[in-house]
Amino acid sequence: MEHITLINKIIEAEQEAQRLAAEALKKRESMHSELKVARSTLRDSYFGRAKLRIDKIREREAALAVEQLAELDSTYTKNLASIESAFKQNEAQWVDTLFGMIVKPSNS
Repeated sequence: MEHITLINKIIEAEQEAQRLAAEALKKRESMHSELKVARSTLRDSYFGRAKLRIDKIREREAALAVEQLAELDSTYTKNLASIESAFKQNEAQWVDTLFGMIVKPSNS
């Protein structure tokens, strides 16, 4: 009778080992699935944050470009006004000087 009891215990132990192995395999597959979902969620979160940062930087750079263009436009307008003022004040003198340089031959 002892042999039969021993064989039954061996069979029970084998069945328990198979059950534990199957359970471990299911846990492993479940963990792989959970890891895949977690990785995907983390990646989506990272890309979402990166997109927000890029959008903020893009907005900041666009605002800076508008500001710099306004400064350049202001500088251009001031310089143009200065040139036009100088032209109005010195037009006759410049015309006479240029005319004299063109018409009167130099003493060479």
